[in-house]
Amino acid sequence: MVVEPTSSPGDNNTTEIMLQDYQSRSGSREDLFNHSEHSKLDLSQHDIEMIEEDLLGELPEGKQRFLGIFSTVVLFVSRIVGSGIFATPSLIYNEVGACPGLFFLVWFIAFFMAFAGLYLFLELGSIVPRNGGIKVFLEYIYYKPHMLMSVIVGVYSIFFGFAISNSIIFGEYFLYSINVEKPSEWASRMVGVVLIVFTTVIHGISVQFGVRVQNFFGVLKIFLLIAIALSGLYALILPEKVSHLERQLHWDQFFTTKQKVSLSSFISAVFKAIYSLAGWSSVHSSAGEVKNPNRTFKIAGPSSLAIISICYIMINFAYLMVIPSDEILNSGQLIGGLLFEKILGEKLGRTLLGLSIAISAGGNTLVVLYNISRVDQEVFREGFLPLSKYLAANWPFGAPLPALLVPAIISSSFLIFTPPGNVYDYIINLESYVMQVFIGLVAVGAIILRRRFPDSVPAIKSPLVFILVTIVFSIFIILGPLLPGDKSANSIPGLPSYPFGALFLIVICVFYWGLVFKFLPWIRGYRLVVLEEKQDDGLIIKTWHKDYHYSNTRDESDLNTSLL
Repeated sequence: MVVEPTSSPGDNNTTEIMLQDYQSRSGSREDLFNHSEHSKLDLSQHDIEMIEEDLLGELPEGKQRFLGIFSTVVLFVSRIVGSGIFATPSLIYNEVGACPGLFFLVWFIAFFMAFAGLYLFLELGSIVPRNGGIKVFLEYIYYKPHMLMSVIVGVYSIFFGFAISNSIIFGEYFLYSINVEKPSEWASRMVGVVLIVFTTVIHGISVQFGVRVQNFFGVLKIFLLIAIALSGLYALILPEKVSHLERQLHWDQFFTTKQKVSLSSFISAVFKAIYSLAGWSSVHSSAGEVKNPNRTFKIAGPSSLAIISICYIMINFAYLMVIPSDEILNSGQLIGGLLFEKILGEKLGRTLLGLSIAISAGGNTLVVLYNISRVDQEVFREGFLPLSKYLAANWPFGAPLPALLVPAIISSSFLIFTPPGNVYDYIINLESYVMQVFIGLVAVGAIILRRRFPDSVPAIKSPLVFILVTIVFSIFIILGPLLPGDKSANSIPGLPSYPFGALFLIVICVFYWGLVFKFLPWIRGYRLVVLEEKQDDGLIIKTWHKDYHYSNTRDESDLNTSLL
């Protein structure tokens, strides 16, 4: 029977691309399907679904898609708006030499890169509508050498999939709001650990209950963002006699620097601004749970990011208008609390905004761990890490509790055992650096896919200029921190500077891949054969077996392995 390709997660073009990709990877055109003069495929619906299962790892489970447009908007906002806008502006202001012009230039670069990256991910997400986000995109594009990209992104996702930065800010602002004078770094970290444990329990008991809690905190966060943004208008529009606030931003000093600025410090400032918007790149980690993902993401993504960008501009104007420059430079991560102290008075401003920002950071931690658990579960389903079978399970409450425990343990251990130092600054630079490497690879991959399938148009297509700018910017961001410069602010005792730490991890991942998939099979004379196993909860995982009795002839196992 000749049928048009159809696909529940995408559309005809999506399935067409997947089928062409299946053909190119399998190398068996005649055996799999034949093209007619109208490019129809001689496949039954069951054949198409089986091919989708091979390429996407699992069939789209419509019954589990419960995130609509509202929930997805909340997910975007909750993931993007965390501690960043309330903690990083003072750090950025320091690194651009206290120059308002450079300060806003950094933010506009971050806004543009966020929109460019978002549309890039919307295009890839319309082709591969599956949980996993950037991991799935890179695996789909760079499937040769076999399993290399899976190992690199997978190991990074496991060991750097933590929720440390927002937990630290939650601890600082919570203690700040209850009038704890100069809380110790240790106290802030311990409050953060309590938050991580609470979040793990919430998401580990019930998926839908966790989403409802996320939505609640997400709505609070939207109102908080609007309230703080309006405070900027309050300081900007009303005369000083009414607002009783002395304006600190003077236009004749807009491009004046008060301290030295280097390329390294400017790039570090861009990293921090990008970090404050970074949530757009992780929402696709839950794409398999979104209803009609193409339409939903196309509406929810740009609208959420536009609202957040406008609010961020207004909030940053409020910081510079209300707070004296010297106080911004010395405020550390508490600049948000300082703003409301100036507007509402010390007691009310400290308590109200302290709790509000703590709620924002806490809500972000809820979303971060939710997304990380989905990515980690996808990694464990690949089966190449120890205990993968158990860590991928939706056990014991039908939620991915084992996958949640991994980032919870890593995050808590980092907070408890790392030496004192500027952990927040170091972590956001480290996370942002490796993520920018991956985003750059996705941008190159988008061009590769367009050349691989020139006649297929994805449901959502990113403008070419967004892709090219993302590639150029990624190269600049990746190479910039490696140039000579002062990186003392980006290290803590006993740990390397963030670019070298990130690159060292990538090298370790490549070494692990070479050892497991190349060297050991070659030296011991076996071939790794992958089998799929369906667990009691319906989740399909992969298990690897050593085959010491194989020939060079192509058989069914070779075909299955080549599709991973």
